[in-house]
Amino acid sequence: MLREVAESSLRWNYALEDILGLILVAAVVGAYSLMFAMTRRPRRGWIVSACVSFTLMAAMIWASPPQSRWASATTAEAGM
Repeated sequence: MLREVAESSLRWNYALEDILGLILVAAVVGAYSLMFAMTRRPRRGWIVSACVSFTLMAAMIWASPPQSRWASATTAEAGM
């Protein structure tokens, strides 16, 4: 459902290869937040930050189309 909403209203058609840098940044922020949640004092804030970061990462992966534009163009070319 998120994929359909993202594609129709937000024009989200970025393939996973296009947004891999953003996903990597979100994963690093989430990992550091979990590490700080175990070692630093305001644990609840770091846990919330980790959850938000991992949720954002998962939403970007889920909203991206299953194939890249290049792969779908190659598949369409092979079919003709």
